[in-house]
Amino acid sequence: MATRRRLLLLGAACCLPPAFASLLIEGYRRRRGVYDIVEYPSPSLRRQARSVDVVDERVRQLGRRLEATLALRSVLDLVGSARLHRGLAAPQVGIDERLVVCRLATTTELLVNPRVLDKSGRSGGYESCLSLPGRPPVFVQRSAWLQLAYLDREGRSRVLEARYGEAALVEHELDHLDGVLLVDYLES
Repeated sequence: MATRRRLLLLGAACCLPPAFASLLIEGYRRRRGVYDIVEYPSPSLRRQARSVDVVDERVRQLGRRLEATLALRSVLDLVGSARLHRGLAAPQVGIDERLVVCRLATTTELLVNPRVLDKSGRSGGYESCLSLPGRPPVFVQRSAWLQLAYLDREGRSRVLEARYGEAALVEHELDHLDGVLLVDYLES
């Protein structure tokens, strides 16, 4: 029902009839291979994701589909709830691999087997999650700065430095790889 409401709002925002907006969305989903989001309390969200052995075409295709899913959900959620989601981890679509897509300041990055090298400081902010639909944002303390090692979509080793909002985004998505959810921060 919420998705139907968002389609109606999207159609109205774009001056499109709802049926036409729905057809456009479904066409995009099919062409780009958009995944369904796994929602809490699914047990799959609690599993530890396994490392990716090799970055090949299968992994690049998973990355493209994660990006397409994030793009579509961001548009629908922005219209329906004024939230812009900037990251998606593979476990959120039922894939138990250490893959994350993050929309950073200048680019969208596929992070394969990401791991924190160093972090410092504390910064707090409100976060929401695609796997927790309909829940209000949660205030979470995260690192103010972090350094991350990962493989890019070509399998090359990279290092990313992130500060404040981007650091929080990366840590949020890394939590998903380890089976940690925003609701866990409510309990601590």
